[in-house]
Amino acid sequence: MRFIRKALFHLAYEQGQILTQHGQLFDAVQYSRFKYGMQKEATSYAHALFEHVFLPIRSWIDTNPQVYLTSSAYKSVPTASDAIANELLSFLQNHFDTSIHKFKIYRNNLFTHDYGTLSEQERHFYMQKVDLCLPQELNLSRQKVIIIDDIRITGAHENRLRELFLKQTQAQEVMFVYLAMFRHKVSPSIEHQLNHAWLDELEKLYLVFNNPHFLPNARLCKFLLSYSDRYKLRLFLERIPIESLHKLQEAIKSDGYAQMSAYQANCSLIQSILETTCLESS
Repeated sequence: MRFIRKALFHLAYEQGQILTQHGQLFDAVQYSRFKYGMQKEATSYAHALFEHVFLPIRSWIDTNPQVYLTSSAYKSVPTASDAIANELLSFLQNHFDTSIHKFKIYRNNLFTHDYGTLSEQERHFYMQKVDLCLPQELNLSRQKVIIIDDIRITGAHENRLRELFLKQTQAQEVMFVYLAMFRHKVSPSIEHQLNHAWLDELEKLYLVFNNPHFLPNARLCKFLLSYSDRYKLRLFLERIPIESLHKLQEAIKSDGYAQMSAYQANCSLIQSILETTCLESS
């Protein structure tokens, strides 16, 4: 099995700045907006990946009658990278003759910590405890697989996926495609910095929740469930569209966050707001 790695942005951290391979400042605000579910940014990134990563390797895709596409693993609520994968699927299907099939890597257990705040050692430790599996009916024998992810910092997630594919498949080639990766080793804390470059105040998330096509991702759920100022959180949640609040609660329940002790208080808060809203409208 052959593993390949590609990226749209090859980053360097120099004198407190994050620079692209072209010497330009990396747009951390755009990246942060994408991480919290802004669909416009996901579409923009997917289009850039298609043009600058996939079109140049068209022959790699066209040599197979079918290619399989996926994103980083999740349980029920998708990660931000899945939004890129969905948009990219459309681009590939519309422009390539090869049949592109999307599948899901299942993640059966979740943790309450913020991955972006973990050290390199902690990342490797926790990733080894992540229970991953592929669909039973999926046959990847002698197939090419594309895995879309947002950023590569330590490689812990990639290493875990390599193990999974080596053990459970006989795929011909697996290509890891990142939105961004660093050319040199950096502190893992830089991921937390990038994730929150835009989200410096809770109110900015109104832009996410007011989208008529709003779908919560895992990062958004965990951020709200771990938000410590419950008075401020209540004021915020009371102002978002009731349909979006219902979608948030459904996502939280489907991933089992309501059963995690660290999140129970904020889960109860969301339930309380929904019950109050229903009573007022009846």
